[in-house]
Amino acid sequence: MYTEKVFYKDSYLTTISAHVISCGTDENQLYVILDKTIAHPKGGGQPSDRGYIELEEERFPILDVVEDDGMVRHYIKTERKIEDFKDKDVILIIDWKYRLRNMQYHTALHILWRSTINVLKNPELVSSAITEKNGYLVFKYEKAISKDELKEIENLTNKVISENRNVKIRWYDPSEYPGWKVDPITNKVRAIEVEDWDITPCGGTHVLHTAEIRLVRVIDLEKMKKGVFKLKILAGNDAIATSLAHEEKYLALRKEVSTDDIVGYLKKITSDLESCKKELLGYQFEFKYNELRTKLDNFKVSGYYVIFEKMDIDPNALRNLTKRLTSEYENTIAVLVTTKPKIVVVGSKSRNIKNEKINMREIVAEISKKLGGGAGGDKFFATGGGKSIDKVDIALKEARDKITQVIS
Repeated sequence: MYTEKVFYKDSYLTTISAHVISCGTDENQLYVILDKTIAHPKGGGQPSDRGYIELEEERFPILDVVEDDGMVRHYIKTERKIEDFKDKDVILIIDWKYRLRNMQYHTALHILWRSTINVLKNPELVSSAITEKNGYLVFKYEKAISKDELKEIENLTNKVISENRNVKIRWYDPSEYPGWKVDPITNKVRAIEVEDWDITPCGGTHVLHTAEIRLVRVIDLEKMKKGVFKLKILAGNDAIATSLAHEEKYLALRKEVSTDDIVGYLKKITSDLESCKKELLGYQFEFKYNELRTKLDNFKVSGYYVIFEKMDIDPNALRNLTKRLTSEYENTIAVLVTTKPKIVVVGSKSRNIKNEKINMREIVAEISKKLGGGAGGDKFFATGGGKSIDKVDIALKEARDKITQVIS
């Protein structure tokens, strides 16, 4: 038996009556499986729906929705026992505001990807996702991407949105889309078609017409590593709110400065901010350097200074700090990590260290691999990165322990 996914047919339905066909616990968290559901489980880059399960006029918040082999589990917050839910009729209510946001973002990402292909010609999609803050595409592309190209991608996306094109659900034989997930009930591949623009296999919830997205704003293009980019957007009400906020700031600025002076005024502000930033980074660098220098003896192991530390410091300052420590102090092995604004790992060793087992490229690469990233460099100096912030401490400790064994 499978859970019927009613949202496959109607993404706008917010309430439905259903029957509990099974229930259980997972890590002490109770879940119910219904004969049908309008709650989208997390997957395909889309988060699970929010809402409530109502039983006997009592509402239980939905904490998570997960699909397991065609059965959809609804994890709920409750003090009641499993027996209270077995074989019961319930009402499922989803959070419409949150559902609409996910629909707007999901359809927007489909349109955005086709716009990206049309502008850049040969990008390769790696992944996409909707988060609490934004939506994003991760893709491979071997060239630099200009501001003009980003603007063209954004404009093309909003053009398709403003044309209010139809968005339709299509079902295909698995042979037409080999490798894509097959729905166990229909034995078909579900796809989403944006009229005369894009068609992509997808199990997510979408708007019926592109104008319902309202607006898309490209907010950032992050180069994750060589040839891999993350393109971040705001969509729907998020994009509208941000645009209005920017307009309010502009109007407030116009009250203080004449239109003719705005460009010059902004240039001065930008220049002043850059100067302040450089000055602050200088202070930050000296503070961290002196902090480490004064406790060097704490890092001493068998005649070496072994410094493996996590620091809240700018990545450029981190590189300079690592190099300065290993150039000013002999027998020094330094691996420093920052997690802001992203994970950066920097490793360096003093030039007088001849032990070939102490290879900074290998050390940084091993740490970065555990963090879900890569590294480059040579035996004296290397840099890397990753994604798993929660693994930084243990990765540093394991690397330090390994070096300690080598030099002891």
